[in-house]
Amino acid sequence: AGDDDSATHMTDVLDTLRQSVRELGSSMGAMDRVVVTPPSDSSSASVNVPPALLASAIRNLLENALRHAPFDTVVDTGIELTGSRGVRLFVVDRGPGLSPDQIKHATERFWRCNPSVEGSGLGLAIVQAIASEYGGKLTLQSPSTGLTVWLEFPIATDG
Repeated sequence: AGDDDSATHMTDVLDTLRQSVRELGSSMGAMDRVVVTPPSDSSSASVNVPPALLASAIRNLLENALRHAPFDTVVDTGIELTGSRGVRLFVVDRGPGLSPDQIKHATERFWRCNPSVEGSGLGLAIVQAIASEYGGKLTLQSPSTGLTVWLEFPIATDG
């Protein structure tokens, strides 16, 4: 039986991000393509999300970015502290991006912007579900090229 009390989970976002990059290393070339930026003030960035779920969310975001960006480009990712109350993970790729209409549908289960690209259409839906369950927020923005994704959670508390 697992422990479902999320308040007992204090998961470090940067450690989980780095571990996810290592795990994706050989399969998707992540070690050469992903640039990880730690928080500027080197504060601890822990959230009340079970480690396996946070890792799943991060892995889905990284896999999407690596899959949709040209192989000769890097994916920028890192952690930002949003004042004293939030931790925001960002993933920025240099792929084709999404239109505003595609962004509206991107978190729907089984929706895919390009059926010819490998994937099931569940990645962003899973990330959205994890964010919603643990008081987080998933935001997608597509500037002129690429896609920027932010996954934000409240900073972990002991109780």
